[in-house]
Amino acid sequence: MNNHKLTVHTSLAAILLLSAGQLQAQATAYDLTQDLSIGSQAIAINNNNSSILTNSSGIATNSSDIAALSISSSDIANNSSAIVSNDSDIAANSSNIASNDSDIASNDSDIAANSSQIVSNDSDIAANSSNIASNDSDIATNSSNIVTNSSDIAREVSDRNALIRREEDDFIHIGKNSFVLDDSVGAHRLTTDDGTLILGGPSVTTVDVDADLNVAGDIFASGDIFIGSNLGVQSQLDTNAGAIANNAVAIANNAGAIANNAGAIANNSNRIESNKKDIEQNTRGIAMVAALQHTTVLPGMNNAFDLSAAHFEGETGLALNYARRINENVQVNFGAASTTDFDESVIKAGIGVQW
Repeated sequence: MNNHKLTVHTSLAAILLLSAGQLQAQATAYDLTQDLSIGSQAIAINNNNSSILTNSSGIATNSSDIAALSISSSDIANNSSAIVSNDSDIAANSSNIASNDSDIASNDSDIAANSSQIVSNDSDIAANSSNIASNDSDIATNSSNIVTNSSDIAREVSDRNALIRREEDDFIHIGKNSFVLDDSVGAHRLTTDDGTLILGGPSVTTVDVDADLNVAGDIFASGDIFIGSNLGVQSQLDTNAGAIANNAVAIANNAGAIANNAGAIANNSNRIESNKKDIEQNTRGIAMVAALQHTTVLPGMNNAFDLSAAHFEGETGLALNYARRINENVQVNFGAASTTDFDESVIKAGIGVQW
């Protein structure tokens, strides 16, 4: 700002010096060229004065404009900070613009999908409109039927109350003089007002019972009773009576046969026990005999001794065998065997002749 003021002041001094120079030159010219008219000089002076006034007005205007254009150091600092902030905002806006580009692309895809779904919705809405119209018609029909059903239900309830009723004793009465159902206990009882319950009647030929039937009293049947696909109970009783008589005879015969079989079984048991002991004894004997060896004295030797064992069917036999040379041609030998409990034993002896 001070530089601008210095320039303006310098310009003003130059204008004033120029004006003074012009006056001095005019005076000198007046002295040298007296043929110049005073009128022309007066006009020039007036013109110069007008120019000076114009320049003064311009200088004042410039000073005002320079004052308006002056910028303080605080404003410059604020502008610098604002520029930095703008740079940061511009960077953020650039990032946001890139993100917006991506979002716009995604929105374009979503808009395309929505357009397809809108078309599908238009089709569904049209179908729903048709269904709604059909439902309106059905509702009207149902309303009419409900009115009719209400009348029928009211009449049925009235008839049912007259036909079936529950008394204060929790007994359910069906008809005026018909069944009485005791609903006050767990096992319901079906009776009648006069105490007689008849299953069937003149026009009923079959009464089916598909569950257990508990009868506390007697059952009287003027005819036969058929159970399932079997013959009548009476027919079966007659057949069973004959069969029972035949069974009595057969049972008596079987009793004699059973007594005979008992004696035979007892005899067989004794024989089996005896055979068992013999088999066990034979098994032990086989084990002992298997353990016995035929000991032979080898050439150049006079005595020979063998110790052996054998196992058969759960029994084990142990044996000692000895042989002695009598001369060049004759040998004698003997052996003894027993079981592991030494309860039984086997002994053998022999003579051998060689030539």
